[in-house]
Amino acid sequence: MTSTHEPASVVAARQLALEAHEAPHGQSARARTGARRAASARALRDAVRGARELTGASAGS
Repeated sequence: MTSTHEPASVVAARQLALEAHEAPHGQSARARTGARRAASARALRDAVRGARELTGASAGS
């Protein structure tokens, strides 16, 4: 479980590590890179969403 006081970068790094650990081991390097990029984009999106919730900024700005 994550603490409410952890920086978004720590949460994103933990999520990336977890997804990399759970990835199938038979994937090619290209597939792993694509999965890592997708996971990184999701982590960044989630971090931005969390920051907006904390600051009260609207999701459209």
